[in-house]
Amino acid sequence: MFFCLLAACAASCAACSAEGKCDTCKTGFIVKSDKSACLACAANCAACSAEGKCDTCKAGFIVKSDNTGCVECPTGCAVCSLSADGTSATCVSGKCKLRYIQDTTDLGCKPCPVDCVSCYLEGETAKCAVDGCNDLFIQDSSDASCAGQCLHFSVHFKFFYSTVSSPL
Repeated sequence: MFFCLLAACAASCAACSAEGKCDTCKTGFIVKSDKSACLACAANCAACSAEGKCDTCKAGFIVKSDNTGCVECPTGCAVCSLSADGTSATCVSGKCKLRYIQDTTDLGCKPCPVDCVSCYLEGETAKCAVDGCNDLFIQDSSDASCAGQCLHFSVHFKFFYSTVSSPL
């Protein structure tokens, strides 16, 4: 009776040879030069081509200018670019995520008020745009905030609830 013992692959290997050598690695890893294991790419790096070098980053990050890692995009930013020194990121003009508004002074993205889909800046304060409230909310004309649920929906809900729960 003969038994063939195969060496186990390292956890980060996607495929390895019979000798236990890593042939390919899982996403976010690169094969070590001696093929004994896979090395992790830099933090938040989606793919790297050489040890310590990042080619692409995970969503919400951008590759540093020296390719040694990733820089996080500013909060609320959909598309960012590297700063001149290559160590930080700024939001590309007009590229804030939904429910954010871009501050033209620093290109940062400020969140819109709660229950508001689109907004504008008044000084440093984000205000809900006309007709910018989420569905089921109405705009308060005094301060442009989105307050309370839509009365039409509430009336129908109360009518339905009272009709369903009333005794026969």
